[in-house]
Amino acid sequence: MKSIDLNCDMGEREDLAPEVQEQLLACVTSANIACGAHAGSADLMRLTVRQALRRGVAIGAASRLSRPPAFRAARNGPAAR
Repeated sequence: MKSIDLNCDMGEREDLAPEVQEQLLACVTSANIACGAHAGSADLMRLTVRQALRRGVAIGAASRLSRPPAFRAARNGPAAR
């Protein structure tokens, strides 16, 4: 039987309520935990890992050192350009 890994980058946003992360983790099979320049706090990374493990979601590291300028501009809107 074929399967698809549904993945999500997580652990970046301090303003995202923990229950929202739990809801996202219910929908994915793996999560990349932010741990580079775009990471949240160490507490947020630990919480995200605990939540993923509790749900049986595989974890990996999203270790980008920085975001490309075009990505930042697209994410932040025209004022960031």
